[in-house]
Amino acid sequence: MREPRNVKTGTLHLVTCRVVNDERLLAPPEAKDLFVEDLGRLREKYGGLVVDFSVLDDHVHLLFEPRGSADLAVNMRWLFGVFTLRYNRRFGSSGHLWGRRYDSRPIRGGAELLEAIERIDDNAVRAGLAERPEQWAWSGLVQHRLGEGGAIGEPPPWLGLIASAHRAGPATSS
Repeated sequence: MREPRNVKTGTLHLVTCRVVNDERLLAPPEAKDLFVEDLGRLREKYGGLVVDFSVLDDHVHLLFEPRGSADLAVNMRWLFGVFTLRYNRRFGSSGHLWGRRYDSRPIRGGAELLEAIERIDDNAVRAGLAERPEQWAWSGLVQHRLGEGGAIGEPPPWLGLIASAHRAGPATSS
């Protein structure tokens, strides 16, 4: 029997979902673009807050707060289900895309929030997919720095205060 989720309504959650058998099915840029597009559609459909995200070749990370009447499970079921259908149609495959159910944990305080943002932002660098976080196009960091919000909308006003890299403007070299 699987363990029940620790889900808190009105709370930010760090969500991670891995591709089946850790295959690199999300490696094509088009697959990543499709996921980002569906993330935007999720936000429009249910009104949730996407604070940060990163789409890698074999998994995704989201920092997400459900809002309105749809809880975390409803939001994630829609996102991962719709993406799987569209992915399979686009790439001519069928069946499961995601390995097991997504992992989630509520964020309890500022230290955990900052840790989650740093983990998401640095993920592509740790995976060897980018030299610096701001080079990874499929991330909340890049969308925020471009100042357009993109699929995830405008960042919450407090985000730039605790994670200055998410402020709009040109990327700076370190």
